[in-house]
Amino acid sequence: MENKMKIDTFLDLKLSENTLKGLFKNNFLKLTSIQKISIPPALKNRDILGTSKTGSGKTLCFLIPIFEKLWIKNWTFQDGMGSLIICPVRELGIQIFNLIKKLIAFHDFNATILIGGNVGNKIEQKNLESIFIATPGNLIKKVLISPNLCLKNLKTIAFDEIDHILNKGFQKGISFIKNLFPRKKQTLIFSATLNSNIKNLAILNLKNPIYCFIGNR
Repeated sequence: MENKMKIDTFLDLKLSENTLKGLFKNNFLKLTSIQKISIPPALKNRDILGTSKTGSGKTLCFLIPIFEKLWIKNWTFQDGMGSLIICPVRELGIQIFNLIKKLIAFHDFNATILIGGNVGNKIEQKNLESIFIATPGNLIKKVLISPNLCLKNLKTIAFDEIDHILNKGFQKGISFIKNLFPRKKQTLIFSATLNSNIKNLAILNLKNPIYCFIGNR
């Protein structure tokens, strides 16, 4: 997929000042290859299915569209859960959470994380839910024991390392959870690889997604 306009830096994306300040403060200046082809359509509310090698900057591919959508809607932590990020393991969830904390320093919304282990429990006590990060198993448990957990207001749902999520056998669990998602939402899916399990992505009901591949599929 080619961009009609040359995009090299985050300034070229015409992001909000608050997002740009967070990026520049943390020395994010130029876009990587996967960011160049996936962030522009994601900012236009398109569903994305992308793959690129580990360390290529895929996390920002879903975080920046999440930040911008919440900013456009004047979202604050008082509005509750606006975005959900699902990742396969707690270590990755913590990495994403720590990056979010740095990048949203100039925004009014915040994030919380639901994962197993002491670190996750300590973080969860902050109870800030504009952006919610969870592993599939812990999210299912939370949904089952917390009937007041509202997923109907979600604007964006992101899956990081979808191949590992599917390989861990969470297809049925995700199928159960997605019935609680609103119909009008954006879905962003990224992974280092996409194997034969790609057929299982049908359970996520992607809407005419943009396919963004860098390197081997």
